[in-house]
Amino acid sequence: MSVACCAQWQDLGHGTSHNRQLTILHRFEQLVHTTSTPCLRIGDMAHELGVSPRTLEHYLKDYLGLSPKQYLNCLRLNAIHRDLMQAKRDGTTVEAIARAHGVTHLGRFSASYRQQFGCNPSKTLSHAF
Repeated sequence: MSVACCAQWQDLGHGTSHNRQLTILHRFEQLVHTTSTPCLRIGDMAHELGVSPRTLEHYLKDYLGLSPKQYLNCLRLNAIHRDLMQAKRDGTTVEAIARAHGVTHLGRFSASYRQQFGCNPSKTLSHAF
């Protein structure tokens, strides 16, 4: 089970300000998917996109109903879920996979994972075997 938190950015025909928003959102998505750093900072990303962090948050809330932090967390949880599902029986642990994706607080991670996927990450890992 995977929860989709990615969006298809669509031009709703509302003029140039919406076209600018869509351009920023496309660039944001490209930046997220091409950055190898597991802990992306919203301020750094907004600067790279040439907008303020508040503007980036406003655009994402308008189109996704999520803040940038929520969106990035959703993507991270989906990536961890994918890696847990694909894990081999070689001693791989939930902690190792989570930390590889930049998770620093395992308790909060586990609660977020359970909320998004309806089970503990350890259960997902055990089902992968």
